Amino acid sequence: KQWYQRRVRADNSKLSDCYSDPDNEVSSPKKPCIGETRDVCSLTSRSSVHDTLRWLRNNRFNNYLQTFNNYAGSDLLRLSRSDLKDLMGVTDGIRLHNALQNRALTCSICLYVLFEGSGAPSTVYQAIYLESLTYRELMSKVCATFNIDPNTIVGIQKSGPSGISIAVTDDVVRHLANDACFVFTLLNTDRAGMCIIHLK
Repeated sequence: KQWYQRRVRADNSKLSDCYSDPDNEVSSPKKPCIGETRDVCSLTSRSSVHDTLRWLRNNRFNNYLQTFNNYAGSDLLRLSRSDLKDLMGVTDGIRLHNALQNRALTCSICLYVLFEGSGAPSTVYQAIYLESLTYRELMSKVCATFNIDPNTIVGIQKSGPSGISIAVTDDVVRHLANDACFVFTLLNTDRAGMCIIHLK
């Protein structure tokens, strides 16, 4: 019994470190609790209604799931501080506004990319910012930045240990380091006019 009481006190102490006082009108999550994952901060402009509701639930806005029942990520992110206060009241409106601002600061990564293509060589890297951290977002932004037709791209590869080539998937993108630098080339495939982006 004594061991159980000590364990409960220890667990409560850990939980108290995770969140500030709920009575504080501008409180917001300080750090994820045990068992939480990156999904807690994965709200982006491309988040579906389901993902948006999950983000609200993970960030302790359960009382407003009905209010935002038809909101996708883009809808929620468009709301101003004033809009949120009108919808939720001052206390929770400010808390959600702060959580959305923290999300914007912590969930995107920046990659620096150089295109090693034909023409005059360049040593200037372009910054690419990712929000949803998906393969499709990476491909879309690389193509837009370097004026590449996305319809000609059939995949992305990344150099791995010992020179191996790794197929880039959503999981690979989610584990890319912030401020990583890449030089990429376009590799021809056996399909006429189709290429693979190869990052190294």
